[in-house]
Order: sequence, then C-alpha cells, then structure tokens
Amino acid sequence: SYEVLGNHYHFIVFMEAFRTLSRPELVAKARQLFGKRFAIQTAGWSDSDWEGFNRRLFDVSCLMQQINGRYGVWFNRNFNRRGHFWAERFKSVIVDNGETLINCLAYIDLNPVRAGIVNRPEAYRWC
Repeated sequence: SYEVLGNHYHFIVFMEAFRTLSRPELVAKARQLFGKRFAIQTAGWSDSDWEGFNRRLFDVSCLMQQINGRYGVWFNRNFNRRGHFWAERFKSVIVDNGETLINCLAYIDLNPVRAGIVNRPEAYRWC
C-alpha cells in the first residue's frame, strides 16, 4: 500500500529477513539498481564491498535513503533548487499481519479523505 501527498508519503513494504545472496544474484541486483552506471559503480568492488551491498539490500534504512535521496536529487535538479529536500528522517514501524496491518492500510487509504482532497479513497489517483 502506498500514498503520495503534497508534502509527504506513506507506504507499507515487506522486507525480507537477511540472507546471503550468491555473487550472480548480487550482480543482477546491482545491475537493476545502477542501470547504465553498473560497470562504473562496481568496477573496483572487493568481496567486502559485495558483502556490504548484500547487507544493504535487506536494510529498510538503506531503502529509504535510496528513495528519499534519488527523489530529492530529481526534484532539486528539475526545479532549480539546492540543499536538503526532506525535513526529517523517515519513521518506520514494524507491522505484523492481522489487525495492525489492516489499521495501517485503512489509515493510508483514508488519509486523502481526512485531508479533504477527495470524498472516496478510490478517487485519489496517488494511492
């Protein structure tokens, strides 16, 4: 579940428990992440660098750094802006299946309704 509003966003994501990936799996993930810059980004990587990359793939803080960092760079470049984009560090909560998950999903879906943006959750295109 996700939602993008004018000045913030919410999403629920499932993070897998850490596991050691094989080098071919890591290379495939790095190709997805870096795209055309893959060869330049990973050219000098040691075994230790690949191990660190493996750890980062299962770390919610690293995920958020990528999302927020890339969006901030894009926004600043496209709107001729400089400096930090986000005011605060992200907040994360561990949500188990069950009632807590259902409540979080409902909160996200109903947020644009509570904000007066739409009358029905399905009418909000960014959710």
